[in-house]
Amino acid sequence: MTGIANGFLLPMTGYNLPSDFTLEFIVIAGGGHNTAVWNDARGGGGAGGYISSVIGESSGGGASALTAPTLTVGSSTYAVTVGATGSNSRLQGSDSSSTAFDHHSVAGGNSQGNGGSGGGGGATSGYTSGGAGTTGQGYAGGNGTWVSSLCATFPTMAMCLGTTGGGGGGAGAAGSGFNGGDGVQSSITGTPTYYAGGGHGMNAGMVSGIGGKGYYNYGGGGVNKGKGLAGAVLLRYPSFVAISTPGGGLTMTTSVVGTNNVTVITAGSGNISFSHP
Repeated sequence: MTGIANGFLLPMTGYNLPSDFTLEFIVIAGGGHNTAVWNDARGGGGAGGYISSVIGESSGGGASALTAPTLTVGSSTYAVTVGATGSNSRLQGSDSSSTAFDHHSVAGGNSQGNGGSGGGGGATSGYTSGGAGTTGQGYAGGNGTWVSSLCATFPTMAMCLGTTGGGGGGAGAAGSGFNGGDGVQSSITGTPTYYAGGGHGMNAGMVSGIGGKGYYNYGGGGVNKGKGLAGAVLLRYPSFVAISTPGGGLTMTTSVVGTNNVTVITAGSGNISFSHP
């Protein structure tokens, strides 16, 4: 940043810069696992819970974006945890008015289980319903289906090859049949991208559904007996602010997007702080 004094262009870094700024964030938990059930019918893993304060966008589960907090440069540190597969993510601290915030996204459900976006229902007699979604974070998983009531008793019969595990719930839509639910699209990095899509299910004949948009990005649900993807914490703030991680413990990268900095934290647990460059 520069200014003009007596006809000369002078650097103004660290000089007379605003002390308060708005922090837009996305907190994504780790996606749930895809597991096999009888005769290899499989439910998809649910996407990790998705919480956003990005202006003009939305949180998971059809919820509106939260209000982005106003922070004060140099006044505090903020705790961050990034969930690995099947684990929660978190961003917590206090804003410029000393009001505490704690944004905690819940891990995606394994198939046959509940979680941030609900795991897809496995096609077994006891687990034909998808996992429930978490309010404000993601949607339920799809139900498993039998092609015949006899398949619950005789799962290896040839007629049971069409039996399917439900698709995992996504942050932006529920699982449908053995297809995963879509994630939520965000432009926080400057590029429109879907995050936290549900993993697809598979039928007993080894035919797969389709993963929800963003199932291969942060927080995506697991497919084909696989683990879900790790979560992330994404931050956008003005470029007159610099970020650091006192004490380490976090894996993060920062880039400049227009007049903002964007930091993507992809692993670890620790603190962040903000200062003038």
